[in-house]
Amino acid sequence: MTPTHPPRLATWLLKRFGFSRYTQTILGDLTESYQSRQTTLWYWKQVAIAIIGSRWREVRSHIDQSITLFRISGVTCEKR
Repeated sequence: MTPTHPPRLATWLLKRFGFSRYTQTILGDLTESYQSRQTTLWYWKQVAIAIIGSRWREVRSHIDQSITLFRISGVTCEKR
């Protein structure tokens, strides 16, 4: 039987390292799914995916901003 509350450490990690404006919504959805039918392993996997995904979006945002700055300053990056 699955415990009522999801793993505390996994929840804390998502709160701490998730950089999405949807982190609270994601936590709510994960908790609801966990309580109704999912395993602890499933919850940990989903938390890891959410953290990695939010970190990747942050990196992509910085890359996109850098490319935009290069374009504005007239520097172009051409592939050979």
